[in-house]
Amino acid sequence: MPLSFPKLKTHSSWPAWHLPSIAVICVGAVLRVAHLLRTHSGLDSDEAVVGLMAKHILEGRELPVFYYGQHYFGALEAYLTAPFFALLGVSSWALRIVPLLSSLFVAALVGLLARRLWNPQAAWLAAALASVPPLFSFNFQLLARGGFPESMALTLLLTWMAVQLMTPGWATRPRVFGFGLLTGLLLFVYQPILVPVTAFLLFSTVLRPRPSVTSYLTWTGGALLGASPLLLYNLAYPLATVLEAAGQKFLGMQRLEYQQTGLLNSLWTAMSRRLEDLLRGGDHLWTVLAGRPWSESGWAELLAGAFLLGMLLAIVWWSRRFLPPPGHRLDRARLPSAAIPALLLALTLLAGFLRPRYLLLCFPLAVVLIAGLAGPLSKRHPLMPGLLLLLPITFALQQVRFLQSTDPSGHLPLVECLQEAGVQRGYASYWLAYSVVFLSREEIILSPAADPQGVDRYLPYTRQVKQADQSAAVWIIDSPAHRHFIKRLDELALDLPSIPCGQALLYPAGASSASQSRP
Repeated sequence: MPLSFPKLKTHSSWPAWHLPSIAVICVGAVLRVAHLLRTHSGLDSDEAVVGLMAKHILEGRELPVFYYGQHYFGALEAYLTAPFFALLGVSSWALRIVPLLSSLFVAALVGLLARRLWNPQAAWLAAALASVPPLFSFNFQLLARGGFPESMALTLLLTWMAVQLMTPGWATRPRVFGFGLLTGLLLFVYQPILVPVTAFLLFSTVLRPRPSVTSYLTWTGGALLGASPLLLYNLAYPLATVLEAAGQKFLGMQRLEYQQTGLLNSLWTAMSRRLEDLLRGGDHLWTVLAGRPWSESGWAELLAGAFLLGMLLAIVWWSRRFLPPPGHRLDRARLPSAAIPALLLALTLLAGFLRPRYLLLCFPLAVVLIAGLAGPLSKRHPLMPGLLLLLPITFALQQVRFLQSTDPSGHLPLVECLQEAGVQRGYASYWLAYSVVFLSREEIILSPAADPQGVDRYLPYTRQVKQADQSAAVWIIDSPAHRHFIKRLDELALDLPSIPCGQALLYPAGASSASQSRP
């Protein structure tokens, strides 16, 4: 557990930014609702799997511990979604209510953390910035893809508690136990948090004075209780999470590569791949802070990203004064409380360069730090807070453009076409299969068993398709996997005629050869 740092003194003579910040927060809430209403039918299979899990939980068919088809990423989001399905019915827009609420909770926690570290003005400014993040971060926080927004909210809550525990008199035994309980729960939901949690513990042992042994034991008891689903699962399936999460997510090892080349060769290749990811991590960080670089986003987003990165570099330069001289021990009296979110930000960067979605936490953490730096800078540059408030306005316009270019119908026309054609069982690519299953309320069962990727999340669907008297094969015509999917169908001896169905093709089983009819 990290120890107490004194709060850094900052200038607080800002203009009152309360009303503009509240206005931006409201704009963020409105944009979230608009996003939910316009894009709810365009869910991909990762989201649909969460919806199917929640539906099965509600019906008492399944009680999953982890996301279907994985030994990691706890099923918390599905369990939180099930009550909304019970109240509002099983639907794609109800599926995204939990991520929507979690993303608003993230903005509130950013403000709470900034208030604890800096002052009320910094809290409002940080909450306003977090309410309307860049396009990639905004959209991903509203997707039910297993728990990313929930894990962000829990991590920020954990960070706030870590800072609070350093306040004299706050670290009572029940609160330390609660801190451990939250740590264990977060570890169950999102295993990459193990990296910063381990660093926090090591950090607390380096500083002087150290926490008591009783504090460590109390924290450990809470952590074991919070992570009990994870621990019990790995007792039933020995080290399943360690092998899959550590091998695939932390090290980047691939199962097929491991089977073909062996452990050492696979590990060497994976480490080389991780080094390459680290070198390319700047693109991923830019995506999270401003949008995909050199895309259609335009110069406004590029300037926003450069501005935010410049502020972060200024924070690094500004924080040098708090580092101890060479050869001296770290003394908590010399370090500000902001060292904790700064440390978490640095570790998130190092651990998450594999994909931009593992860097999502960087934006709210950066916002907390930048809001604190803006106070002193505003004494020399009065326009600094105004420049920061231009960022959410820029990102809001970016989101409006995205919504205007989004097709609100999603996969619904395809589902209706399949229903009209009388299709009940079939094969499809992974990204299409579970979306159709969820949107049809499991009236149509599609299996991704014929997908070249081989990602089969829910084996009962595959068994139903294989046992069906007549099945079909469906995919999107302009998909990059189109040609590979046809080849896979040939390998499975499904040589069938095509039937047009909007932007998709149907290949019903039982018909005679149709290779000449394939596009």
